[in-house]
Amino acid sequence: MKGRGRAGGFTLLELLLVVLMMGVMSLWVIPRLGSFGATDIKWTARHLATLIRQVAEETTATKRLHRLYYNLSEARYRVKVLEENGEYVDGPPAGQALPTGIVFEDVVTGRVGKVTEGETYTQFYPFGVEKSWIHLRSGKQQWSLEVQPLTGGVKVYDRYVDGATQ
Repeated sequence: MKGRGRAGGFTLLELLLVVLMMGVMSLWVIPRLGSFGATDIKWTARHLATLIRQVAEETTATKRLHRLYYNLSEARYRVKVLEENGEYVDGPPAGQALPTGIVFEDVVTGRVGKVTEGETYTQFYPFGVEKSWIHLRSGKQQWSLEVQPLTGGVKVYDRYVDGATQ
C-alpha cells in the first residue's frame, strides 16, 4: 500500500510567510542604509580618539616624545616617536588613510593655530598633550575631536566645534 506523498514545493501560506518576513526585515534595514556614511565618520572620529589616548598613554609610559601627524592634503595620519639621536621616526601604528569620502576639515593646535592644508601635528609630552582640535568632514557632516591637554582624553562632537571660541 503506497502512502500519499506530498508534491514538492511550497504552500501559499509558506510563501506568504516568507514574503511577510522579508517585508518586515526591509522596513528595519532600508532606513539604515542611508546612514552608512554617518557611521563611517563616527567610526573614524572614535578611532582617532582611541589612537590619541593610546599615544598619550605610550608617551607617559616610555617618557619619549610622540607626535601625531595629520596630512590634510592626502587625508592621512601617522605617529612618530622621538629617537635618542633627535630624529622623529615612524612609530606604531603605521600611517593610515582616512576612509574614502572623509577628510580633515582643519586641525587647530596651540602651537600654530588653524591649519587647513598641508601637514601639521599634535605634540605628546610625558606630562601631557598639546591642546588640539581635529575637525573631520564627510559631505555635509562634520565631527570635532577636542584633545585635552593634561590627560590626553578626547571629547568627540557630532558637529563642528570651533576650538578658538572655547
